[in-house]
Amino acid sequence: MTGNVLLRCGNCGAVNRVPADKLNSNPKCGKCKNYLTFPKAPVNVTAGNFDREVLGLPGAVLVEFWAPW
Repeated sequence: MTGNVLLRCGNCGAVNRVPADKLNSNPKCGKCKNYLTFPKAPVNVTAGNFDREVLGLPGAVLVEFWAPW
């Protein structure tokens, strides 16, 4: 696998650029040094966190919109 993956730190919220071939090497956050984890499920984005989770990330973001009705 080539390229980079952007992972948001679950502790401090910093966005980290991790080389794809290093994802299995227990990468750490560059800001707070906690271990980064790859999300195991889609990130639930709401009106309250849309700017941070979607607009605040560099590059392309895949977003699926849905409604319960």
